[in-house]
Amino acid sequence: MTYSLGNFNHSNASDGFVQQTFLGASIIDFSISAGFGDDSSSVSVNLINDEYNSGDVQGLGLGDDVYHNGNNDAFVPPIMGSPVYFKFGTAHATVEQAFRKTVDDIYGYDTSKNNPGHFHFAFGGVLQAINETRDTGGNPKFSANVVDPREVLANVQLILNNYAGSTFNNKNMYNIYGFLEYDLPENFDPPFKNEDPLTKRTFENGTSIYYGTDTYSQKQDGQIQETLGPTATSFPMTGQGFSRRGSQGIPYYRVAQGLSALMELSQPLPPIYKNAGFALFLGNSL
Repeated sequence: MTYSLGNFNHSNASDGFVQQTFLGASIIDFSISAGFGDDSSSVSVNLINDEYNSGDVQGLGLGDDVYHNGNNDAFVPPIMGSPVYFKFGTAHATVEQAFRKTVDDIYGYDTSKNNPGHFHFAFGGVLQAINETRDTGGNPKFSANVVDPREVLANVQLILNNYAGSTFNNKNMYNIYGFLEYDLPENFDPPFKNEDPLTKRTFENGTSIYYGTDTYSQKQDGQIQETLGPTATSFPMTGQGFSRRGSQGIPYYRVAQGLSALMELSQPLPPIYKNAGFALFLGNSL
């Protein structure tokens, strides 16, 4: 495995690349395919077990390769479809260190310059396939293929127009349009309140404007909280016209709010919506 060191020299650690592993085995080489549009990006990695390689000696679940035991190589991939993170650079670096620069670039931070993963190539995706071969190049030799996460949504269908009814428990089908257009009964008491509901005002010349907000917001300490995400305290208002669909479609933020609500990412979906059947839920009653 000396060729995998890339001219690394222990007396001069800045020379070449330290031997690195992926899924517990040493990296021989890898190739990258960058997707465009609907095409997926992928990384294919060739690997081999090196009985003398102790990696960064951190052990399972720690350090550079969380799949490496810290003593010797042992290829131990997770099940197909699991999220994995491939990275490669001159020195050992954790996943967090390798992806820090990407986060900095997106959000305008400057926190990664002095960490060992600053110049790493990093790719996060889904483990799609593993192959094992036995020949003069490795006995055994493994290859792993990682694709970007869009593959997870390849067969998911979002209904965004024309149909406001049930999906009849079809898997991977979400009726966003039907959910956002759903009229709640007058006696329904939602778990959230809205003191400034979205209102449409039409002028004599035919033009119109919207004002107010189209989410219910829970009051905390007298203040309206609009936080979105795993700790969200808001819920999208629904009813005729609330999808805000126009000639160009539904505004993306409403699609995101609808999908988040139906997937119960922020809070449990009220039973009245579950019973309407806009998506498949465990324990759904139609």
